[in-house]
Amino acid sequence: MRTWIRVLVTLGLLVGALVPMGLSTAQESAQPRDWYLGKILFKSDRGGEEAIYAIQPDGSDLQRVDDPNVGFYFAEALQRDVTSADGHFRLFVRQVGSDTQIWQENLQTGGIAYIAGGGSGLDYEPAWAPDNRWVAYVSQRDGNDEIHVLDRQKNEDHRLTSNSWEWDKHPSWSPDGEQIVFWSNRDSGWKHIWVMDADGNDPHNISGWSQWNDWDPVWVRTVPSEPEPITVGDVAKLELRTEPTCTPAFADYVGKILFKSDSEGAPAIFLWDPEESSACRVDDPDVGFYYAEALRRDVLSPDGTYKLFVRQVGSDYQIWQENTDTAAISYMAGGTPGADYEPAWAPDGVNIAYVSQADGNDEIHLYNRETKTDRRLTSNSWEWDKHPSWSPDGDQIVFWSNRDSSWKHLWFMSPGGGSQRNVGRWGDWNDWDPVWVKKAPSPAPALAPLVLDPSALATSEPRELTPLPRDWYLGRILFKSDRGGQEAIYAVKPDGSDLQRVDDPNVGFYFAEALQRDVTSADGNYRLFVREVGGDVQIWQQNIQTGTIGYIVGGGSGLDYEPAWAPDNRWVAYVSQRDGNDEIHVFDRETKSDRRLTDNSWEWDKHPSWSPDGEQIAFWSNRDSGWKHIWVMGADGSDPTNITGWGQSNDWDPVWVGTIPSPP
Repeated sequence: MRTWIRVLVTLGLLVGALVPMGLSTAQESAQPRDWYLGKILFKSDRGGEEAIYAIQPDGSDLQRVDDPNVGFYFAEALQRDVTSADGHFRLFVRQVGSDTQIWQENLQTGGIAYIAGGGSGLDYEPAWAPDNRWVAYVSQRDGNDEIHVLDRQKNEDHRLTSNSWEWDKHPSWSPDGEQIVFWSNRDSGWKHIWVMDADGNDPHNISGWSQWNDWDPVWVRTVPSEPEPITVGDVAKLELRTEPTCTPAFADYVGKILFKSDSEGAPAIFLWDPEESSACRVDDPDVGFYYAEALRRDVLSPDGTYKLFVRQVGSDYQIWQENTDTAAISYMAGGTPGADYEPAWAPDGVNIAYVSQADGNDEIHLYNRETKTDRRLTSNSWEWDKHPSWSPDGDQIVFWSNRDSSWKHLWFMSPGGGSQRNVGRWGDWNDWDPVWVKKAPSPAPALAPLVLDPSALATSEPRELTPLPRDWYLGRILFKSDRGGQEAIYAVKPDGSDLQRVDDPNVGFYFAEALQRDVTSADGNYRLFVREVGGDVQIWQQNIQTGTIGYIVGGGSGLDYEPAWAPDNRWVAYVSQRDGNDEIHVFDRETKSDRRLTDNSWEWDKHPSWSPDGEQIAFWSNRDSGWKHIWVMGADGSDPTNITGWGQSNDWDPVWVGTIPSPP
């Protein structure tokens, strides 16, 4: 376990410290290991970047922990939470069909057994009490994320928390088993650390109400183990892996494999040459567009007549096809327990490779459209084999798998499932989502280049944050982005101009307020919210004066969520999965009619927000490039336009500021 923790810390926590952006200037010094005993460690972005903090259970002595070993101690405490006090059992989350449940593994024999869960909704994040009798965990069976405890002696389950939409997550027991720490976004919308009694009584916030996020608490119940020697100086000397780069001509993509990889420390798109057994990182700024186009071609039949897509039918996900001329749809494959997804058409137009969970984990299957027969090509105990793509001649299939190493790597096999082999890239990194390029890419749409103010990029130096006039925000679109190397809030005008990172210290407050205004009717009488009814998620409204609630829209197959009120109180925009993937709909409350505004094969269109005049809607989409970008369209779905560019970074959760923000 210690080796695994060291790998986790080195790759997950320390790699971020090697990136120049957002480095802390705090001086790190090791704390005595017994200093941690009884404290609560948690993650937070309160310092402007993610770091580990510590706090006493009564809320005192809150501080950032700049001990170079804190990542090791945090990871070890997480492992101790899922390991029984006698060391015999380890809790884990197991997918059974389309459900996730809490199971245990006997560390001596390897035998596994069911513990809790299995109703509607996911069950996850288990934590063992010090007495080995109780297991705390998170369950969605009640419509949102609540904390439960299971009495393993009596086999009785008790829900400890109860909210309307808020999340209570990541429970961890106190050393004496009398209390539970967790994080919640109740009351403020921000994640904060809470403590309650083991029976759910006296829940109270211990980390404050500020406009930042605190999450993933773990109560340190034993003195941490002594880590392997490592110093900040040693880390600073580590060098990230660098790989050859390339900017191929369009014709040079054909017959090669595009894939994603974090081998250099951050995700990027690479190109694999099967003939030369070599890879290069593609430096063409439009490679995201080429990659997305190759993905679309994988789901299009060779003659262009049919397009494969994933459709939700009840609680199941199946492979369907759409006639590109008539728009008629029909069932293709799947339907057994567990989701079926990621279909890819063979060049012969007859066979379809896809991923299925019918066998208890993710395996690749082959469906023959002529004989209507299905065959499983891969077989593992728990590992994942995913994202098949055919070679241009149909003689091979490339896919990714985490078998043998737990890292995602690229593999080849024959169409019959034989000759399964790693392509030759094998290391402590992830390669995933390969697509074999069968045709030369099309030129990417021309967009004016974005010019960012260099001062808006993160640096290692502390920066002075100057409040902006509140009326500066009016009419702008605020959104989140990782384009500067870390998540931050940006602003852009609706025509795509004046895109900049917002370094106003109050921008988090203004962003959260704009989100609340999107779900509050213009007259202030109603608030939209998402409610689970049975196994479905629907859009409802609450009368803010009386507290009464009423149904708005949703209820078909697939989830309905992220509602936003139009300025005229008549229209509600929202996201629906009823069509098989995430599309934006509008509901007319006056005529009770619903209309779908967007239409994609697998891409996501999410998080609608209305313009102040109600004539346009902003949203984010990963269409055309695979990266999340901000789009604007007419209120009727016309003229969808990307306004934040095609860069290889993600922009998401736009909100159109329709009124001057309140003073913070």
